[in-house]
Amino acid sequence: MRVLNALGEKVNHVYGVAGAEQEYFLIDRALFVQRPDLVYVGRTLFGAAAPKGQEFDDHYFCPINDKVLAFMRDVDKELWKLGVIVKTEHNEVAPRQHELAPCYARVNLAADGDQLTMEVLEQTAERHGLACLLHEKPFDRLNGSGKHNNWSMMTDKNENLFEPGVTPRQNARFLLMLAAVVKAVDDYPELLLASISSRGNDCRLGGFEAPPRVLTVFLGQSAERAIRLATNGKWRYGVDILPAVAKNTDRNRTSPFAFTGNKFEFRSVGSSASVADVNTAINVAVAESLRQFADKLAHAPNAMKCAGELVAETFAKHRRVVFNGNNYSDEWASEAKLRGLKNCDCVDAAIALTNAHNVNVLARHNIMNYKEVSARQKIMLQNYINTVRAEANVALEMCRKQIFSSAEEYIATLVQTAQGKSALGIDHQQTSDRAEKLGKLLKTVETRAARLRSHLDRLSTLDDTTDIAYYCRDAVSPAMDRLRTAADRLETLIPAQFWRLPTYGQMLFGVK
Repeated sequence: MRVLNALGEKVNHVYGVAGAEQEYFLIDRALFVQRPDLVYVGRTLFGAAAPKGQEFDDHYFCPINDKVLAFMRDVDKELWKLGVIVKTEHNEVAPRQHELAPCYARVNLAADGDQLTMEVLEQTAERHGLACLLHEKPFDRLNGSGKHNNWSMMTDKNENLFEPGVTPRQNARFLLMLAAVVKAVDDYPELLLASISSRGNDCRLGGFEAPPRVLTVFLGQSAERAIRLATNGKWRYGVDILPAVAKNTDRNRTSPFAFTGNKFEFRSVGSSASVADVNTAINVAVAESLRQFADKLAHAPNAMKCAGELVAETFAKHRRVVFNGNNYSDEWASEAKLRGLKNCDCVDAAIALTNAHNVNVLARHNIMNYKEVSARQKIMLQNYINTVRAEANVALEMCRKQIFSSAEEYIATLVQTAQGKSALGIDHQQTSDRAEKLGKLLKTVETRAARLRSHLDRLSTLDDTTDIAYYCRDAVSPAMDRLRTAADRLETLIPAQFWRLPTYGQMLFGVK
């Protein structure tokens, strides 16, 4: 309001609006309950890839399955009863993956509506004999699920502050608001990353259409061109030659924070997250940028000229977070390091949350004080620890109860077959070799399971929450990955009638 009033626009209120696209998977509930990992921790800790995945994009473009369509219609009805206006539903890229998008609402209503949406999805799925998976990465080597948070600011006159204008004054306002967001992302990356961080999102970010953890802003060609004019001093302030800014239609699916025409799409938010956290972080970071702008505009003899100077100064100073290219490329990874951009996983982001820089901005805008931020930090770390520990325990239990016994039963069958062939004078060498190969691989799985168990035992000797979180990330999680690699290889060598877990082929494609 202070910024707009300084520019000669009288408004009584400015509020954030958001719309959170919700991605999720649907699988048969009868198969879901046979997977301890999905039941306990929401994602598959084991599972060899099916012969076909998402490479054809056939699920994305095919008609919606009748059973899923009936589910979606019931979801719509239940949400409409609750005042959550759902606009679209469609298939997503991965097999059995779908998406729901609501209409925009003020951020508080959007956050409440999103919580209700997750609850309704799970309850409705159960009534339809399905299981709704809201985990960020329920299936390895396939797209994960995000919750793209589309965010903008509106005035009480129903004007979108990120809508490009047709007059110099409108474009000055638009580019000043754009500059405020770029500055916010560069000034408070750890705060923004903490708002979207979780163990589940760590599994998702960085591949399969999920943006990397390095936080950058995609602006598109038109806005970028206008910014170049501003930073090169090509504006003549106060006259009618400010550059027009066409509505951006560019899409960059690799960008974490993308300007998409009249809003910003924060694509890094995880599918199980509350959007209250992310919108609080965006609002406070942008509010701080605007507070600083307002202080300068209040003392400027020519507000329009000052606004142009602020745009030029801000983009020149914070340009390092603007990136319109491929965020997955190796070249960008190297360039991001040279630019000094943050790359925080859940543990790093949680630790950084109590930095004075982050605490001060939250306190200045009456969001949280140090004690409250510290409590959030401890909860984040403890949630991370509890999740990794639960995953490890479930993985070990699945090894004991399903994987080891599946392999042992098949190996015993091979040995019996080889002995029978030998008694009949038939060459049994190939069967014996197969049994020996499987025995060696099973031994590898058992060794890696024992190693994972030793890492869990080590956790009980640590006292400091931060040390435990780092050990979970740096030792326990990699040990689980190594165990999975060997177990998944074992699965590919064992016939379906011996394997005691529903496979990816069964869950995703209905293959018997």
